[in-house]
Formats: sequence, C-alpha cells, structure tokens
Amino acid sequence: MQNRKIVFGIVALILAALGIVMLVIPPIHGGDDGAALYDNDSEKKVMSMAIEQVRAFGIDLTDEKLKEMENELKRDVSALSVTDILLWLGMGKYDYDTDQWTPRSNRVYAMDAEVYNVEKMYTLFLQGIQSIVPDIKITDVREDLSKMTDEMKLPRNPALPPVNGKRTVSFVCNGHPYSIKLNSQGDWFNFDMFTFMDKVLKKERCPFQVYQISAHTQYVIMVYCTRSEAEELAPLIDMF
Repeated sequence: MQNRKIVFGIVALILAALGIVMLVIPPIHGGDDGAALYDNDSEKKVMSMAIEQVRAFGIDLTDEKLKEMENELKRDVSALSVTDILLWLGMGKYDYDTDQWTPRSNRVYAMDAEVYNVEKMYTLFLQGIQSIVPDIKITDVREDLSKMTDEMKLPRNPALPPVNGKRTVSFVCNGHPYSIKLNSQGDWFNFDMFTFMDKVLKKERCPFQVYQISAHTQYVIMVYCTRSEAEELAPLIDMF
C-alpha cells in the first residue's frame, strides 16, 4: 500500500508538471493573422536564422511583412530560406489587371528574366532599380519597339539566345539623358542592360553599385551596396 501511495504521488507530480508546462507554452495553431507554425524547435531555429541573416543585412523585413508573406505563399515561414525571403521581398507586387508594379523593399529588388509584360520589361526593370537606389531619379522612360520583328532568329554564335530584332530603351537619370539599343530576345530580359546600368550609376557618381546575385538561371536578386556587403550576402543565396 505504501508503495502504491508513492507511485500515485509520483504520477500526480508528473501530471501537475505537465499541466504547468501546458499553461506556460502557448497553443500552436495557424490563424488568420498569419502566425508562423513551428513543428519543432529546430524548424524555429531555421526560420529565426534566415530572418536574422536578412535583417542583419539591413533589409526591411518586418513582422507584418512576414505575416503577409506566409499568408500569400501559404507556407510556414519556418520552412523558408534566405533566398525565398529575398525573392518574395524583391519581386514586389504586380497587379496583372493594371500592369502596375509596387516594391516591397528599398534594399532588394528581384526579377524573373522571363518577363510577363514584354512591351514594358525595361520600364519595370528601371522602376525596380529606382526602388533600391536612393541616389538617382529616373524619369521619361521610353521603349521603342519599332525595330522588333515577329520572327525569332538564331544568331551565328549558338551560345547566344535567339533574337527578334532590336529594342531601344531611353530614359532620363538625374536630369541626364541615356539610351541603349538592345537585341530583343522575345520575352527574355537582355542582361546587357545590367552592364549599361552599372555605367549609368558610375557616371552619376553613385557611392555604391547594384550587384546581381543569381539564385537561379531565371531569377536574379539585386542589391545596392558595397562589394564587401554583396560578397557577404552571396553565400546565403541557395543555388537551386
């Protein structure tokens, strides 16, 4: 009998302890507020590390944006990598009804090199650059499509993409006119525009550069920063 009392006493203590734990640890659930779901401590650490790495770089990742991201992607933010977060922030919001793009960040811009709005692909790109480069003001963007053709032709160099004529992009940056003629590559962005913008920023005496950090052959993440900062961020990007 004495042994039974001891056993019951031990069980009572265990149950009491469990009751206390259940009171201390809040229930894990998903709600309309987009609260993150954690299956275990390791997942929480993964999420925290990715968020901390993004925030440590000075990128504006607020709790409100985390909730919005989780609701929009319908994914637990604990499962997202640094690349996932930067792509979501950098891609901004695109309204397919009005063809209007709105940035989500003033530090990171990301784009899909296969562009939905072909007629305005470089206009949208310049909007993205403007959103992360506070040292410039871009106005009067024009895209001349009159030299583009319906037929795609293969260039002599098989390593180059097929082209369908030329496209001229002109704009004014800090009051200075700029223009470039690019091979039109259908709905694919011509990366020669990156090199051209490097020259524009240098001519405008911008203190930093826009670094292209590729996360995929199709997606590009861009940051306006120093070379050392870009080298610090690059290893965090998943090459998937």
